[in-house]
Amino acid sequence: MSGPGTITGTTLTVKNIAIGASGCTDNAGEQQQSVQEFLKRPIEQTFSDGTLTWKSGTDTLNFSKMTGGPGTAEPTANSTSSILGSTSSPIPGGGR
Repeated sequence: MSGPGTITGTTLTVKNIAIGASGCTDNAGEQQQSVQEFLKRPIEQTFSDGTLTWKSGTDTLNFSKMTGGPGTAEPTANSTSSILGSTSSPIPGGGR
């Protein structure tokens, strides 16, 4: 999933979301739809105590470092509200 985004103040807006091939299985279609709906709305961003929080409507994603040994810190996405799927899923490549 990708699309051009703009940031105005603390609000991220994503337009023209394109969806490519997916390597996920099971209920990946439902999860993909939920994420797409999340990204279609303006996203308010805050950063506090090492956690980036995205809020879109009543849904929230928190990105923070995982604890562990050297070289193991990666951002994680923690979902709440109506976003389906795991409540904690690693972002490959450190979210870059």
